[in-house]
Amino acid sequence: MALLHSIPASQALGILANHATLTMTILILTIMLLAALLTIAYISLKSKAKANKSMREEGKSRLDFFLKLAHEFRTPLTIIIGLSENIENGKAATNEDIIKAAQVIKRNGRLMQELTNQLLELSKINSNYNEVVWRRGDVVACTQMIVDSFMPLAAQRGISLQYSPAQKEACIAFVPDYHNKIFNNLIFNSLKYTNEGGRVDVSTSLEAEDFIIIVADTGIGISEARLPHIFNEFYTSNDNTTNVNTGIGLAMVKHIIDQLGGNIDVKSTVGKGTTFTISIPLREDDKHFPAYDIENKALEKADEEDLFIDDEQEDNSRTRILIVEDNTDVIAYLSSLLRTEYAIIYAKDGIDGLRKAKEQVPDLIVSDLMMPGMDGFQLCQTIRSTPLLAHIPFIIITAKVSEDDRILGLKAGADAYLAKPFNPDVLMVRISQLIAQRQQLRDRFTQAITNNESQSMKEQLSEMDRGFLNRIGDIVRQQMGSGSIDVESVAAKLCISSKQLRRKLYAITGETTVAFIMQIRLAEAYKQLIGQPQLTVSEIAIKCGFEDGGYFTKAFKQQYKITPTQLRKSTSQEGN
Repeated sequence: MALLHSIPASQALGILANHATLTMTILILTIMLLAALLTIAYISLKSKAKANKSMREEGKSRLDFFLKLAHEFRTPLTIIIGLSENIENGKAATNEDIIKAAQVIKRNGRLMQELTNQLLELSKINSNYNEVVWRRGDVVACTQMIVDSFMPLAAQRGISLQYSPAQKEACIAFVPDYHNKIFNNLIFNSLKYTNEGGRVDVSTSLEAEDFIIIVADTGIGISEARLPHIFNEFYTSNDNTTNVNTGIGLAMVKHIIDQLGGNIDVKSTVGKGTTFTISIPLREDDKHFPAYDIENKALEKADEEDLFIDDEQEDNSRTRILIVEDNTDVIAYLSSLLRTEYAIIYAKDGIDGLRKAKEQVPDLIVSDLMMPGMDGFQLCQTIRSTPLLAHIPFIIITAKVSEDDRILGLKAGADAYLAKPFNPDVLMVRISQLIAQRQQLRDRFTQAITNNESQSMKEQLSEMDRGFLNRIGDIVRQQMGSGSIDVESVAAKLCISSKQLRRKLYAITGETTVAFIMQIRLAEAYKQLIGQPQLTVSEIAIKCGFEDGGYFTKAFKQQYKITPTQLRKSTSQEGN
């Protein structure tokens, strides 16, 4: 300050101004530095958070992938272990049974081997480890042979499969191994997710610079939310429009197309179908590659044997079990366990299972969980919400073994939830117990009717079953006055067939439809004999649909061990 006093005022002011400017500059630079550091810290934290989220999502995707992969292995393992135990325990007694079991074991062993090979191939494609073997040949003839190999499978499933090449012959450079993998995966997927009566159309064409492949189907389609992710081998979805598998096949196709420098596009509409369009650039140096002799190459056939089993069997003396399963080998294995004791009905998926459940009204349902169209959870929920079917015991068999999945199954209404590979003795015991429980309920119902306690017995039934029986009672009482009550008219009022009505009533009450209608009429007569003393016995008989008084008295005594007149006298004496 002393220095400032010794210099002119104008000069002092200049020094102070410069000092203030310098201080402000330093302050601004400090603020800017702090802002920059904070920005860097924020970006760093945000990047770390994003990276952590990405790692968590990737970890979850990988976990989901391996869970799906475990499911793919569990199904053939269930069959292999189960049939091996049958052979070991002597349940496959004849040479024919042993040979059939061995064939199924071999086929499922090959299925596991193929899945393992696909995983190895995918790993090789991802790492560019495998050597790409180019050949020059007629790609149309090669494609035709692949399509032909799927014709038996398409015929078994009732699907029209056609190949329509734009050129009758197209000699170009291609990778035979990749070519087979592309078509095998796309055609098999289309057949798997196309219902009976649908179409799968394959076409190829040579354009100016590309080889074009189109595989289109009229199947169940892929939802818009799932569509962008279907080529990710680690992607799984809760979308129930399809039976989402491990995704190895489509992931392999995508990696192959990428390695060939091509492009794959997919368009799909749920309920209408899916179209895959692939373009692969043509190579200009194709004449330098070795020739591919298609006639001497044995292309692998599509190996999916179906079981031609008569599932419309009419055997009312045996307990009926409906097996809902999309794997024919699992069906064969379950059949080998159950067919000696039970009449078996088969369904290929949840939609087919629901249809056959309504037609046949089985005594018990055994269902796989993961199926196309309608999975086991959805089927079970639908069964439980359908009055005709709500009483049926339901067992879910699945490779999904987490507690959450088990809880979901039980919440859906399943009576038992068994994990693959399951112990066949456990399955047989659970089936036996559930059927025995239904029989005990029927026996109690019969006893309650004999003791004129049917109303109290009804209270022990589920609300759905109680409502069904009450509805029958209402219909019968409405028709009693006309004197014309028959099974067909009651069933028609319920919008079901007489066969469905018979199966449902027997499952709940143990009675035939005619006997149950008779019980309703007699119960109504019993109530009126006590509550309508002004009416004669003959008048009450007519009101309850009995034109023959003698027949009414005989039926009433057989039911209640007392005649209508005796009941009137006993109640009259009690009143006095």
